[in-house]
Amino acid sequence: MKKRHLLFAAFIMCLAPTFLNAQVITNTKERSQDRAQIHQSQAQLDRDTRELQDMRMSRDRIVEAHLTNDLASVRAIKGDILRDMQREIDQSKVKLNQAKVEVGQSQQEVHSENREIRRDRADRRHPNGDARDDRRDIRNDRQDRRDDVRDVQDDRMDRNRRADILNRQQDIYQTLVAYEFTLDANGKAKLALVDEFINLMEEDKQLTYSELREDRGELREDRGEARDDRHERSEGN
Repeated sequence: MKKRHLLFAAFIMCLAPTFLNAQVITNTKERSQDRAQIHQSQAQLDRDTRELQDMRMSRDRIVEAHLTNDLASVRAIKGDILRDMQREIDQSKVKLNQAKVEVGQSQQEVHSENREIRRDRADRRHPNGDARDDRRDIRNDRQDRRDDVRDVQDDRMDRNRRADILNRQQDIYQTLVAYEFTLDANGKAKLALVDEFINLMEEDKQLTYSELREDRGELREDRGEARDDRHERSEGN
């Protein structure tokens, strides 16, 4: 029995550098993903702000054209609005695909933490290990896993809401494409759909802002995890 424990301990000692080196690569990859997502979210937020302002201006212009009974302007501005709506729909498709990718990345981070916890448990069985440090490592990695699980849940909610926004945007667009704006009460009623589309753009912008904050928080978390892993490596040397 004693010989078996010694052989297992030697096996763990041989594998430890491999586990640690793999975790270094994983940490570097996660921080790189965080920085890329921050850059991407900031660029999208700046663009969304400009385009939301432009859509509101177009909405005000078409209202004014209605009030002055300028049918030619109404039709021209409708064309501008539909073109901008199509652009927003295309961008929403891209954002939805990005949200799906982020769900997958967050799930990979959970898998990475699960591997870390399994390694910590193996370290605890090492006869010459530091039990206090091992308990601390497991505690830190479990907290990291809880953070990562929460990130997966947040990313799934973002993905689902982006899918809902895209579907409604497409419905509004199809309705307005098929409808000829006029100067009567029915034409003015269609402006409510333009207002709803603007509200969806506002919600989309808020989602992007929330994602930017989450991305910055995840970068801080990943930096903390990297510090913990460096501490573990220093203990192993």
